[in-house]
Amino acid sequence: MVKRVRIELEGFVQGVGFRPFVYRLAHRFGLKGFVKNVTSGVVIEAEGDKKSIDDFLVALEKERPKPSRITRISREFIEPVGDISFSIISSEKRDNIQGDMVPDLATCEDCLREMLDPSDRRYLYPFINCTNCGPRFTIIESLPYDRPSTTMREFTMCNACQAEYDDPLTRRFHAQPNACVICGPSYTLTTDTRVLTNISAIRFICDRISDGEIVAVKGVGGYHLVCDATNSVPLEKLRKAKARPFKPFACMVRDKKTLEKLVQLDEKGWELLSSPAAPIVLLRKTEECDNIISPLVAPGLSHLGVMLPYAPIHHLLFHIGGFDVLVATSANRQDEPITIDNAEAIRTLNGIASYFLTHNRRIHNRADDSVISEAGDRFIMVRRSRGYAPESIQFPETSVAILGTGAEEKVTFTLASSGKAFMSQFIGDLDNNKAIEFYRESFEKFKSWLKISPELVATDMHPDFFTTIFADELGVENLNVQHHYAHALAVLAEHNINHGTTLGVVFDGFGLGPNNEYWGGELILANTITFERVGSLRPFKAISPQKLGVYPNRSALSFILSAGMEIPDVVRNSFDTSIFKNMIKHFTHEKTIATSAGRLFDAVASILGICHINTYESEAPQRLESLALRGKRKYILPFDIFNENGVLRLDWEPILKYIMNSNDNHENLALSFHYTIASAIFEMVKMLKKRYGFDRVVISGGCFQNRVLFTELKNMIEKSGISFLYPVKFPPNDGSISLGQAFFAAHWAIKNR
Repeated sequence: MVKRVRIELEGFVQGVGFRPFVYRLAHRFGLKGFVKNVTSGVVIEAEGDKKSIDDFLVALEKERPKPSRITRISREFIEPVGDISFSIISSEKRDNIQGDMVPDLATCEDCLREMLDPSDRRYLYPFINCTNCGPRFTIIESLPYDRPSTTMREFTMCNACQAEYDDPLTRRFHAQPNACVICGPSYTLTTDTRVLTNISAIRFICDRISDGEIVAVKGVGGYHLVCDATNSVPLEKLRKAKARPFKPFACMVRDKKTLEKLVQLDEKGWELLSSPAAPIVLLRKTEECDNIISPLVAPGLSHLGVMLPYAPIHHLLFHIGGFDVLVATSANRQDEPITIDNAEAIRTLNGIASYFLTHNRRIHNRADDSVISEAGDRFIMVRRSRGYAPESIQFPETSVAILGTGAEEKVTFTLASSGKAFMSQFIGDLDNNKAIEFYRESFEKFKSWLKISPELVATDMHPDFFTTIFADELGVENLNVQHHYAHALAVLAEHNINHGTTLGVVFDGFGLGPNNEYWGGELILANTITFERVGSLRPFKAISPQKLGVYPNRSALSFILSAGMEIPDVVRNSFDTSIFKNMIKHFTHEKTIATSAGRLFDAVASILGICHINTYESEAPQRLESLALRGKRKYILPFDIFNENGVLRLDWEPILKYIMNSNDNHENLALSFHYTIASAIFEMVKMLKKRYGFDRVVISGGCFQNRVLFTELKNMIEKSGISFLYPVKFPPNDGSISLGQAFFAAHWAIKNR
C-alpha cells in the first residue's frame, strides 16, 4: 500500500548538502516526492511503500551529512498524490519563522584533494568549496540560504560550475559559493610596479613572509596579520605596531605532525582542531615548543593557541610557501573589530603590514576565530565566533520576542523567539566607536534575518554600559538582570534546565551588585526568576576600582590595606613613590566595596612579583596559572569561612599572609593558592548544600577559564556526587551574559505575560 510522509526538519540543514543527500536517499529507496528549503529548515514529502519509507527515515538521521545537525524533526502521514519522480524544488520563505544560519565550515578533504591535484580544473584555486565546506554565515545576507541571498550573487557561474550546481548527484549541487577561476572571486596583490592575481599573488606573499615581512591576508571572516612564527624580527615589529608587548599570538600550524612538536595533543584536542568549525585551541606547550617557534609568540605562558589551516588560502600558503608554523592574528588596531573591507584594511593597517593580499568576495558578517581552551580532561569555550555562531539552542517558548543585550566586555547579544535562542558572534569590548558600530550593525542584520523585533529586552544593571543605554533606545519593556545571576542562568540555558534550585558559583572580575558594590566572587541561590546571595569573598575596599583590572599592584594594595597588613617591598617597589603615597592617601577616603575574585588573583600575582601591570586583559592571572602548572607540591593554605548576616564569607586574609611570609618556591605557592581557593569554594558548597538542599551547582565567570581552578573544583564537586554543570558550548566569561539575560526574560515573560 502506498504511503506519503511529510517531514519537517530544523537545525543545520541548509548549506550542508542536505537536499542532494535527501534526493539520493529517496532514489535509493525508490521514493517519489520532493525536498525543499524553507525559512525554518527543510521540508520533505516522500511517497512509496511503508518499508521503503521506514528505511528512508532511519537512513535520514543515521547517514546525514557530517556538518548537519537536526534540532527538531516532525513527521506526519498525509494522502498520497501520485508523484512520478523525486525532485528538489524551489525554496519557500515563511514569515515570522526562525531558521538556523549555518556557521562557516573548514575546507573538506575532498576539496583539498582537488585543489592540490594538477589535473583538476580547480587546481590551486583559493576559493574552492562544496556543500560540505566553505563560507556560510560570513556571506549570508538573508534567509533561506540561497545564492541570491549571499554576497556570491555578485559572481555569475560559468557553464561548468552551473552544471555542477544543477546536478543533484554532484557534491556541488546547490553549493551556494560554488565557483572556479573562470567565474569566481580572485585574490589580488598590488605592488609599486604591478598587479598580481591568485597564484602569482600568493607566491609573492609567501616570498615576503619568508623574507621576514608582516602581510595582511583576507580570509573568511576578516583579515589576518601573518608572519613567520619562527622569526623574532617580524614579531618584534608586530608587537610594537599593535601596542601588544606580551599578549600571546595564535599560530596556524601545517599539520598534525607539526602540532605534536609544539603542543601536548590528545584525541579530543585533535578532534576539535580538525572539526568543520576549526577553532583556535589553547593547548599546553611541549618542552621543545619554545625552541621551535620564537619565544615572542606566547611569552611567559604555559599554553599556545594553535589552529589548522581552515580556508583554501591558508592551505595554499603552507603548500606554496613550505612553512610549518605561521602567526595568524586578527587584523585590527588595538581593541577594534577585525577588519573586513579592502580599502579599510589598507588604510588602517598601513605601517603594520607591508603587503595586502585582498579578494573581491565581500564579507557581509565579520567573524573572529573561535577560541577553545584545554582544562584538564575537558575543554572550555573562550570565544564563540567563526565556526560556531550563530548556532541556535532550544529555549523556553514565549509569546514575545526577546533580546539580551550583554554587558560591556567580550560582548554578544542574544535574540530569542519561537523556542529558539540565537547568540551573535563575538563582538568584543564596547570601549570604542568602531566596536559600538559593529554591535549596532550586527543587531540590525540578525533582526532582519530572523524576523525578530524585540518586544522585551534584558540588560545589565550597570547604567553606564552601552548595552544598557542601547536597550533604553529600543523603547520597549526593559528588565535589569544582575550580572552574576545572568552568568549562572547562561549555564542553565545552555543545558536546557528550566526548573529547580541552583547554587551558582560565579567568580569573575567585576559585575555591579546592589548598593553599587563591585561583586565578583559570588555564591548565589537561584531559580529562573529570582536569586539570593548566600556567599562571597570577604569584602575589601577597592582603590580606584575602574583601574584595578589594569593594575594588579593596586589590587594587591587594596587587599593588604583592607586587612591592615604590612605592605611587602615587592608591592611597594612596583609603584612610583608619588603614586604610592597618593594610593595610601586615597585609600582612607575610598568607599567602593568589592568582592572580586579576579582582583584577588591579580593581587597574588603582584605579591609574588609575577605581574604588576596588565599589558593585556587577565595577563596577571594567566601568568599566575602558568606558574602554578610548574608547581610540584600542592597543599591547602590557611583560610577561614565565617557567617555575616546569613552570608558565608571566604576570608582571604590568612591566605595572603601565608603567601607573603612563606619560604616555599613561587611555583608551589601559586599551585597551592589555586588549590586552596577551589577547596574553600567546595567547603562553602557543602555548607550551603546542608543548609538549603539545592538541586545542582553551576560554575561560571571568567575566573573559571583558569584551568587549574576549574579542574580542581570540578574534580572535588564531581567526586562528592553533587549534581554539577558548567559551560561547554558557550564561554564562562561575559560572552554568555546576553544568553543568561535572555533566559531570565523568557521565564519572566512566561510568568507575567
